[in-house]
Amino acid sequence: MKTTQEIVEELLLQGKHINKFDLLSVANSVCLSQRILDIRQQKGWNISSRSVKGKGTLKEFWLEPEEIARIKGYKLKTEQLGFGLLGGHNY
Repeated sequence: MKTTQEIVEELLLQGKHINKFDLLSVANSVCLSQRILDIRQQKGWNISSRSVKGKGTLKEFWLEPEEIARIKGYKLKTEQLGFGLLGGHNY
């Protein structure tokens, strides 16, 4: 059986944005902030976060594509990062 931390790591590496309610539904745990802190300290992952609009203090966490690639040991092409020839964003 996987630990809560292992489940959080898998979700993050899949590129998912997760909050404590997502974790509750897949791991029957709401200790997401603690697991995020553990992963940051133990593995050095640069996990992004923000407050969810209209949800009070609810926060969501995710890994940027560049961080996922770094963790997995991949190299991304410039186009995959969303940068143009002059470094501007391609939105």
